[in-house]
Formats: sequence, C-alpha cells, structure tokens
Amino acid sequence: MSVNFIFLLLFAGLFSFLLPQKRLKFLWSVFLFAVIGYALFSISMPYTGKELVFLWKAIPNLPVPIVFNPWLSGSTGVYGVLLLTALAIYYNIISQNEEFSNSLNGLIIFNSIFIIMAFCSANYIQLLAAVGMADVIVYGIINNLEAKRYYIYGNFVADFMLMSILALVLAQQGKVDIANLEEYTKTWHHRDFIAIILLIAVFIKSGFAFFHTAYQKMASLSFTRLNFILFASTPLMGITILLLLNNILNISKFSYPIFVIGVFTSLCWGFIGCLTSDDIKRKAIYNAMMFWGLAFAGVVMFPDFSMRKFLVFLISAFLFNVSLQIVCKSAEQKRISQIYNFYKFPQIIFVINMAASCLYALSWLVFSYGNLYLCIYGLVLILLTGATIASEIYLGIDKTRQNQRLITLMLMALPIFATFAISIIKNDNIVHFYVYAAAILSAFVLLFLTWPLRFLQKTYQINFFQKSDIINATYTTLIAIPVQTIGRGLRVAVDFIFLERTLIASIKNSIRCCIFIFKVIHSSGIWGKIFFIILGAAVFTAVYYNGVVR
Repeated sequence: MSVNFIFLLLFAGLFSFLLPQKRLKFLWSVFLFAVIGYALFSISMPYTGKELVFLWKAIPNLPVPIVFNPWLSGSTGVYGVLLLTALAIYYNIISQNEEFSNSLNGLIIFNSIFIIMAFCSANYIQLLAAVGMADVIVYGIINNLEAKRYYIYGNFVADFMLMSILALVLAQQGKVDIANLEEYTKTWHHRDFIAIILLIAVFIKSGFAFFHTAYQKMASLSFTRLNFILFASTPLMGITILLLLNNILNISKFSYPIFVIGVFTSLCWGFIGCLTSDDIKRKAIYNAMMFWGLAFAGVVMFPDFSMRKFLVFLISAFLFNVSLQIVCKSAEQKRISQIYNFYKFPQIIFVINMAASCLYALSWLVFSYGNLYLCIYGLVLILLTGATIASEIYLGIDKTRQNQRLITLMLMALPIFATFAISIIKNDNIVHFYVYAAAILSAFVLLFLTWPLRFLQKTYQINFFQKSDIINATYTTLIAIPVQTIGRGLRVAVDFIFLERTLIASIKNSIRCCIFIFKVIHSSGIWGKIFFIILGAAVFTAVYYNGVVR
C-alpha cells in the first residue's frame, strides 16, 4: 500500500483554514474522519515497497531524503497517532465553546503529519525538521499569550540542545543517518555532555518536574486544546526522540541515574499535584505529568518495549482526562470545591469516571506486566488518583451531594467497563484478564468508599498549593529577585556614587578650574601679560628645537 494518505492529510489541513469557521462544521468533519479512516486502512494493508521521498538539500553537497514509510519505521506508532488525531477532532467537533473549530482541526491534522514524519525519521535532519515544525503548530494551537511565551521559550531551548547534540555527532561522523548512531557510541566523544543534554531536552519536551511550568500556564486553555497538547503533540514528540536516540544514553554512566531521578520526581510531583490542586484542568495537567513519568519508566525498564501497549496506555490516559472534562462541563465548574451539584445525569457521569479510571489502571497493568514492582507502584498511583478525585466529587462534605452515593450503579457499570476494555485491549489469557479487571474494579470501589486521602482536601483552601507555581516561585526567589537586587545595588554604586559623585563631580571641578585660569589669563592685569609672554617663549623654543636643531 502507498502513502498517498499523507497528501490527503496535507490537503485536509490546508483546506480547513479556508472554510468558514462556523459553517460546514459537520460536513467537513465527516470528510476529515474519512481521510483519517483511509489513512488507517492504508497502514493496515501489507507493505508493497512504495514510499514517499523528498530530497532536501539542507546541507551543501549532501542532499537529505525526507522519507515517509510507516511500515519500515513501525506502523503501530503511526496508527496510534492517527487514532489520537481522530479523538482530538471528535472532541473538537462536539465542543460548543470552540470559536475557530475548523482552523483547530487543520492544526491537529498538521501536527499528525509532523509526528508521523518524526516516527519515520531515518536521519537527523528529518527529525529536527519534524520537531521544529510540530513546535510551531502547537504554538498556533495555544491561544493564551502567557502560555505561548513560556512554551516557545522552553521548546526553543530544547530544540537548540537537540540541534547541538546532532551537530556534535555529525561533526564526528560526517553522516546524518540515525542508523550510524551506534557506531558513534563506540568512540564516546563528549559522552556525558550529549547524554545529559539529551535528557534535559526530552524532559522539557515532555513537561517533567522542574520543566512543567509551560504546561501549568495552559490551564486557561479549553479542555479540547489542553488534552490534545498534553498527549498528542510535544510530549509525544519527546518520547519519540528518546526512542530514536536512546543509544546516546548508553555512553554515559550519569544518564541512567539522572533519568531515574527525573522519572521518580515527575511521578511523585504529578501524583501530589493531582490530589492537592482544586482546579480540574490543573489536575488534568498533573495527571499528564504522572502518565509521562510512567511511560518513560517503561521505556527504560522494558527491553522489549511494546509500542502497541504503550499506545493503548496513552489513549487510556487521554480518556481519563476526557472524563475530567465531562465533570467540568456537566457541573459547569472548573474547581472541585465549587461543585455542589451536576446539571443532570450524575449517575452516568459517575459511571464514566469509574470506567475511565479502571481502564487507565488496566492499560497500565498490561503495559507494565513485565516488572512487578513498577506495575504495583503505577497501579497504586493511578487508582488512588482516580478514586480520590471521584470521592471528592461524589462523597464531598456538602449536604447537597450526599444523595450521590451511587453504590448500586457500580455493579451496573462493571459489564460496561469490561466490554469497553476488552474491545481495546487484546489478551491471550482472557480468564486472567477478567480476574485483573475485577481486582482493579474492586480496588477502585474500596478506595472510593474509604477515601483514605480525604485530608488532602484541606489544601484547597491554601493559596500556596492553588495559585503558586513552585518552579516559577523558586526561579523568582533564587534567581530573579537576587539579580534585581544586585542590579539595583550596582545602579546605586555605579550610577550615583561613581558616576555622579566621583566622575561627574571631578569633571565639573576641572571645568571650573579651567574657567578660572582662562579668566585670569584674559584679564588686563600683569599676570595675564606674563603668562602669554612665557607661553610665546615656550612655543618658540619648542618650534626651534623641533625644526632647526633636528
């Protein structure tokens, strides 16, 4: 099968900007789904040897091929990107508060093209071009000025780091093929530097702890844009970079400890933030941080990393955030503490939340089955997060929510969840699968009813947890304020003391002295005449010795 679907995606993305934003929304969405469906059908067909290649003279005397060949690079990853694209377009369609719906669909389509381009990268230039263009697309999707500023600054630094790494490799090898990276690792040039810089660039891209400020600023975006950015754009590009360039990490003894510290910190930070934040959108952002921490842990811990299982886990995390979006929309509130009642159908919303939480945990179980300790650790984090959020919403202390203890509906939701999970996850031993599903559902129900972390709800009243960004506050306290203080001190010392009191005062006094001397010289007294006689004699003597004697 050929890759003609790339041209269809490109056409659909371009034409989306030309359509009226409030017309033809349904018909154009049907066409977009048809295009994505054709792309999925093309990838599912056997490979026939046809690929799409562009020759780009990015470097003098070295034409670089830009290749689109999902079959050779792993069609599963491209398949998952298209599924996420379809989900993002679907939720954009049903969202009623999106003013530029068709343009957003076009940007989502373009993002999928560049993510596919990154998956198919066989050389450094194609990877860099895909990463840079995807950053531009996400920059266009963000419709908040402050979030744009933080996002582009962080990703500019990450892109510059990535370019520096690949420039060093290219300078040593003279080749741009990623397949030659293993040969470079044998020479170990700048091994610690490029490994650590690569990790920092990936951490920035994926919004890890200490690098998540840009994503925190996106809490003002609509849920449709936010969920797409968190799961289907730049963070997904970050894990793609790591999978393609993971050989670089093997050449440094510092890369693994730094990676473990970054992953563990992100897991803990995301988990705590998800439970202590009152804002539902910030809960979704912290959940994404926790998810990417678990995903990157899987990249390191599992030698036989399964892209299919990872994408199931990715879609499950996306749907968990969608369940938070449903809560936010149904209650017409964006803060947990302000939810007093739902607009309608609280029972159905609870079933959706429970199904999404259990599916999230079950997909992690399938993804991390090869590592017992990591599997248990992730299950505890996911189930505690989902059950605690559900308890805060449906078992809150407010009397208007006491009638929403929907214990009987939990049993009704079990077959719904099981059918939904089985339709997504394939398991060879279906008996064990039912046991795991029942155990996860039981654990969720137990945590939901007992609500062991109810004391964390007190943090909703503490402004430090709700309004402050710890990283931004740390930067302001340790860097910005000291620099400003030193600047003010230097201004006083240099401008007031040195310039004004010393330099300017000395010049002023010198000018006064010169003026006084010239007044004395030009006066009609005897001293003026004597001065000019002496001055004339000195000039005459200097001219004589300089001209006649020499």
